[in-house]
Amino acid sequence: MPQFNNKFIGHEHPNDSLLKQNVYYKYNNLGHRCKNVEEINLDNYILFAGCSHTFGEALNVEDTYPYLTAQKLNCDYYNLGVPATGFDVLFYNVMLWYSLYKPPKLLVIQYPDYTRFSCSVNNSPLIVPYGPWQTDKEIIEMIIRNEDKGFYSFRNTCYNQLLNNLKTPVIKLVFGQTKMIDSDAIRIHRLDYAIDDQHHGTETHSFVAETIFNKYADAEPSV
Repeated sequence: MPQFNNKFIGHEHPNDSLLKQNVYYKYNNLGHRCKNVEEINLDNYILFAGCSHTFGEALNVEDTYPYLTAQKLNCDYYNLGVPATGFDVLFYNVMLWYSLYKPPKLLVIQYPDYTRFSCSVNNSPLIVPYGPWQTDKEIIEMIIRNEDKGFYSFRNTCYNQLLNNLKTPVIKLVFGQTKMIDSDAIRIHRLDYAIDDQHHGTETHSFVAETIFNKYADAEPSV
């Protein structure tokens, strides 16, 4: 479960290592699956943000598209991906990052399911993700009532305004059948499965890295 780690939202056990289904997970001091901020080259790096696809659920880090993309572009990277979370966590982490650090050479945004949201309970540092997997009747009714309007519409509008004002090259991705809320996003179809038989696998992530590399290279002839 995610939590606040020095203002950022990340994994609840920073600096812990976990072996699950033969996949090794290691988190930095902010609870993210990459090197510490102090260890990356802030003059030459890519920033990634998204949910479990960007985090690399059920994949070793060397097989994830953030790692592979950085290898292709010969630069560092930071991965803000947090599993099961939605636009609110993504929006918050990206805004906070830009307020604290030098902007990246490229921002890659992977859109989560638009119905997801998160909240803190009883002033706890833990962040509870909510979404269509919930069985709580009130949560499901709220999701249905707010589809394409109200809460989700306002959040998506604010999010798109943020992206349009960052003055950073942005590549936007949508994995699987997630609803397309941005016509500029690249839809990523599953080519294979990860070890959990749910998330996208190594072949798909390699394809995503190649897609990002080619799109960035088209915009930056010097790459």
